[in-house]
Amino acid sequence: MTASTDLTFSGQRQAVLIDPNRTFAFHPGGAPHVHTYLAGSFADADSPAALAIEAIPQLFGQFALLRHDTAARTLTIVTDRFGLYPLYLACERDVIYLSGDFHALARRCQGSASPDQGAMSDILALNVPLDRRTTSSCISTVAGGIAMTVDLDTLQISSRTLWDPVRLLANADLAFDNVKDELVDLFLEGVEMATRGIDSVSVTLSGGADSRCLLAACQFLGKSVRTYSTGVPGSRALSYAKGMAKACEVPHAEYPLNEEFAANLPFLMAQASEAMHGMSFSSEVEAMWLRQHVKPDGIMLHGAFGELYKIGEMHQYPCDSSLSRIEGKSLAEQLWKRFEPTYAERKQCFVEPYQQLLGEQARIHLTDKVARHQRELDTAGTLQMLYIEEFLGKVSKSSAQMWRQHIGVAFPFGYPPLVDLILRVRPEEKRDNRFVIHLLKRTSKILGSYPDANTGVRIGASRIHRELMHVFDYASKRLVRHRRRFDHQDFASWLSQAPAGPARMFDGFHEETGAFNMPHVQGLIRRCDAGDGTAGRTLSFLWAWYLWNNGNVYSRSSQVTNEHPWQDSEAFAFA
Repeated sequence: MTASTDLTFSGQRQAVLIDPNRTFAFHPGGAPHVHTYLAGSFADADSPAALAIEAIPQLFGQFALLRHDTAARTLTIVTDRFGLYPLYLACERDVIYLSGDFHALARRCQGSASPDQGAMSDILALNVPLDRRTTSSCISTVAGGIAMTVDLDTLQISSRTLWDPVRLLANADLAFDNVKDELVDLFLEGVEMATRGIDSVSVTLSGGADSRCLLAACQFLGKSVRTYSTGVPGSRALSYAKGMAKACEVPHAEYPLNEEFAANLPFLMAQASEAMHGMSFSSEVEAMWLRQHVKPDGIMLHGAFGELYKIGEMHQYPCDSSLSRIEGKSLAEQLWKRFEPTYAERKQCFVEPYQQLLGEQARIHLTDKVARHQRELDTAGTLQMLYIEEFLGKVSKSSAQMWRQHIGVAFPFGYPPLVDLILRVRPEEKRDNRFVIHLLKRTSKILGSYPDANTGVRIGASRIHRELMHVFDYASKRLVRHRRRFDHQDFASWLSQAPAGPARMFDGFHEETGAFNMPHVQGLIRRCDAGDGTAGRTLSFLWAWYLWNNGNVYSRSSQVTNEHPWQDSEAFAFA
């Protein structure tokens, strides 16, 4: 008989931590009636038991901390400032359940769980559920940068914000030139803290700008570093990464997204689905492929958060000069125009009853979220908050979770004092990659002069120069087929090479679920076979959706048909 891994905190009622992998460790110290538990880690030297709650958001790491006061009969839950360590919460029958393992918590709540169709609507449009939603209606995420205190007699929860990026963005008045050296110093400090006392430092080198900053900083600080890269064969991403590593004389390993990768795609997709907890449907199969080959020792440095330093490139929420002039409801309308084509295409892939359930919930949720931030922030600030909460807090968190299962991972661009300072820089002065240019100028002339795989020209080159290269790539590709501009997510090619082939795969998916509008899906398959990248990406999303639905606790054995129009939560439920 296996001993229970649950940890129960009692008053007149209970809060239960479900911790099947024993990730929360007890830390002695402090007052005898206060017990501290920590999952994850931070680079600072502070003792978890001795930490003041208000100081926790300044810690550099990914963690969740629980503090049980047996005298006051309270449980305080504190998260890292970005919520990078996953923590979920559910209330059921006068008990609060907590867990860093979504699947374990969902199994515990199976009897009362139903799918959150609003969250799935968000996922179809944005690849993540907005705000605190998860794919289960009874489970929510615990936000980053907060302290939640549970009264164990009443189970009432009070929350307070410990890190307030809105305040920093609302007062963003610093000139970049006045703080650029301080920014570089803080970045180097973050790299030093992340790698202190660690012999093996790795960097996933993409050929772009942010990952080379990590390599430059490691070498500048005298660290021993090795680099890894993956990408489509023949792409700049692979050739530039290899060239940079050679120029810097560091060990480099390359794992192309080739036929072997395509043959492993079903396994990689399933692994990624399991690791993401349903909080991100962005593709991580390339990273999962690379993870298989990385040595599981030391620490991996990741370039996430780098887009905060060039907000014109923030994933999904870029702030360009034209968008920054839009205010009020028009901003939400313009943002929705970015996501609506994807949402419409994906929604059309499902049977009509499911389309009706999804409705326009994602648009409504996005509009509401934009309006909340606009009460205190201008457009640039609103977009930065969307990026922090919904990309960094969901996609980057899920990616970190995947890497953390294999090797320690750190985000030097997310070093707390560094982020606080960059948020205070005027938005118009961080639309381009001025920080990257200045950092490389100070730390590595070799990497500063090496071309960027995303553009084919030197970082900081003029817009005209970048456009000329873009035109050359387009024209030369029509004359001589090449893959220079391919970076990743070539699902059209990968699906055609997958063992079962897309037609057989999706016939099987539909046979199991009855979920898909097969005439539309079959049209996507034909387009994918003809090399249509958009169709390939849509099919990859449907595959990820199937894997999540097929593997989670809400699925029922009965199939959805037109005779079962999804009105009974005990019928086969999509999650």
